[in-house]
Amino acid sequence: MPQQQFFIGSRAVSSVVDTGKKTPMGGIMLQVYFEDGKYEYMPEKRFNIVKTTEPKDASYVKGMIVTHVSKDIGSMAYTMLHEFGCRLSEIDVITSQVAVMVNAGSERVNNILWGVDYADERTLNQINDILLQNGPKNDNNGSTSDGTGADSSDKK
Repeated sequence: MPQQQFFIGSRAVSSVVDTGKKTPMGGIMLQVYFEDGKYEYMPEKRFNIVKTTEPKDASYVKGMIVTHVSKDIGSMAYTMLHEFGCRLSEIDVITSQVAVMVNAGSERVNNILWGVDYADERTLNQINDILLQNGPKNDNNGSTSDGTGADSSDKK
């Protein structure tokens, strides 16, 4: 019997593998492979929300996440606010702290990936190297990895 074809947005899923890793709350982490050869890591909960049997556009995926996740997280957050006996005057500060924590974690990860302690330590040479390694092969905007700019034959 043929296996059901799934899509995430417009991308066809070729296979799904349990990574053996867990989310902080013990959920299963998956590695989802797409027919274009790329892959994405995601919790099983997210996969179950966004997978469809027909291609959809990106706004559909975002809508499903916003609808389902915001309801679930909102319910959990509301419950936690009750558990700690929070006052109405404390709620804005508490919810703002979530955004602060997410942004600080993201910035720290970026710095680790860049190999620096602070964002202002990133160099144009690093940026150029990353763009050359990951950009379209036929358009490097006249840059070279050694920072010398375009070869004279590339200049117009």
